[in-house]
Amino acid sequence: MLVAAGYMLRGRQADAGSPAAQTSAAVASTAIRGLLVGSLTGLVGVGGGFLIVPALVWSGLPMRDAVGTSLLVIAMNCVMGFYGYVGQVKVAWLSVALVTAGTMPGIATGTYAMRFVSQQALRRGFAVLLFGVAAYMLYRTLRA
Repeated sequence: MLVAAGYMLRGRQADAGSPAAQTSAAVASTAIRGLLVGSLTGLVGVGGGFLIVPALVWSGLPMRDAVGTSLLVIAMNCVMGFYGYVGQVKVAWLSVALVTAGTMPGIATGTYAMRFVSQQALRRGFAVLLFGVAAYMLYRTLRA
């Protein structure tokens, strides 16, 4: 998370070389980042927007596009993860319903508010959030 936050603060670096080389390098690096995020998601259940958004922004997507794209990726990850656990674990459906119902107003508010915030402010704000969450996780881990 700290590395992802650092990437978010730095922004995207300018690529060198021909446009064709840039495109194939960008595709390869995005695929590698996707493999890493997917592996972490499948192994320990982390990933989501905390890692997907920085990977997409670093690959060249504007912050708003990265957020929308990450939501689709997260939805697909959820379907695949759920499919992998069907029949192996008991699903707490009440918790699923309550969390889903609780997030709906936040999603609507965030989607509306995004129209009024610059790309740079979104990226930096997200980086600060990542640093905060990473610091909290590190504190909890070291304390245990």
